[in-house]
Amino acid sequence: MNKNGFIDAEYTYAFHSPGEEPWICGLLKNRHISKALDLGCGSGFWGFILRTYAASNAKIIGVDISTESLKRLKNLGIYDELVLGDATSLDFDGAFDAILVIEFFHQLPDKERFLRAIEEKLAKKGLLIISGPSTLEMRKILQKRNYSVYEYFLRGLILIDAKTGQLLLTYPSKATLILASLLRLGRIFVKSPKNVHIIAFKEVS
Repeated sequence: MNKNGFIDAEYTYAFHSPGEEPWICGLLKNRHISKALDLGCGSGFWGFILRTYAASNAKIIGVDISTESLKRLKNLGIYDELVLGDATSLDFDGAFDAILVIEFFHQLPDKERFLRAIEEKLAKKGLLIISGPSTLEMRKILQKRNYSVYEYFLRGLILIDAKTGQLLLTYPSKATLILASLLRLGRIFVKSPKNVHIIAFKEVS
């Protein structure tokens, strides 16, 4: 982890303007990823990211409930396998080095059940990354299961550790540090917001 947390500082030179992407890429960078799962793969954006950071011969599986999305993705050749179905009820052989759950965890009715099931699909040192809207209850569920949970502000310019209040900045500078400090003070006195975007992750030992 670098001095700014887990961000991939080179991301903006390779892709586009920062948001949650460089933080998630920072988690994927320099890991051995030979098999990965993209749940709710949608447009294939995160499959492309996984392909960039995974081993050249990695197997990447995309899952989505939309037939139309999978039809479009089939022509792009990003994924080695595309699966149509509900991500909460699928069974896969083998274990994954990385699993992405982007922008749909908040919609699940039984979040703890989903986490228990999907964590079992992680390989040793496997990483599960979750991002999207959250409630205070959701963050408590994740923290209870030993996830690192970061509240996400100003399109990823600032992250605040939901447990410790530690600040992480995309672009460390005097101005952003002042802004982040004000945000943290507001968080302390007003309490953690009930609804906020998060990036959460857990590595299985």
